[in-house]
Amino acid sequence: EGPLGDWLGPEQGRNDNTLLWEAYFLLDLDIVRKAALVLDKNTDAQEFAALHAQRQQFFNATYVDKQTKRTVHSGFRQDANTNPQPGDLVDTQASYVLPLALGGYAPENQAPAVANLLATITRENKLDNGGTAPSYSLMT
Repeated sequence: EGPLGDWLGPEQGRNDNTLLWEAYFLLDLDIVRKAALVLDKNTDAQEFAALHAQRQQFFNATYVDKQTKRTVHSGFRQDANTNPQPGDLVDTQASYVLPLALGGYAPENQAPAVANLLATITRENKLDNGGTAPSYSLMT
């Protein structure tokens, strides 16, 4: 229904909420996998691990540009004022930090995601209201 990320963030309009939701889903899958192991439900743990691997592959194929490794849009239209296309650039602090923290990136995309996050921190950023934020502004 609503965004589950930095919904008050000054650049939320550029985020793809499905990217944020998918990152949280990956964390959820890892938590239930670990719970299944604690409960000695090894078959369940294997199923959750397999689903996690499948969804992580989906995440990287959908939200990571193959050439630049920057985050891109799935094309999900989250409100009537936007019409994003698959592959449109997202490239926000939240679009890197949440998947990094929650297990979204495949190993080969982790270092580029860190570099891209650093780039979003050290550059000026365009705000949803049209203004600009100086380098090192916290945008999430």
